[in-house]
Amino acid sequence: MPEVSPEDNHEQHLAVHAMATNTWGKWVHIEWHRELLAMQMKQQMEMQQQQMMGAPPGQTKGELPPEPIQPQVGVAKQNPKEAASSLRQATQQSISQNPITQ
Repeated sequence: MPEVSPEDNHEQHLAVHAMATNTWGKWVHIEWHRELLAMQMKQQMEMQQQQMMGAPPGQTKGELPPEPIQPQVGVAKQNPKEAASSLRQATQQSISQNPITQ
């Protein structure tokens, strides 16, 4: 029975071996690939968990991330209410200086 290497592409080998003639050797070989694939997947999950548990750059472990900066909206980085009130004042001044006649 051919050896199964940890470096094999186990998913590809399983697909190819599934098409082979059914023998006891085939099923033992397939199970060997499945075990090694499961070990690889477990190692990958452990590595991902370790990366997720680690702190991102510039942040110590256990420290909360900084609050996101709130975007400034409106003219000259004013909030919308301030921008609207200055527009309202300008409109009122314009109307008082140039009254509409009917």
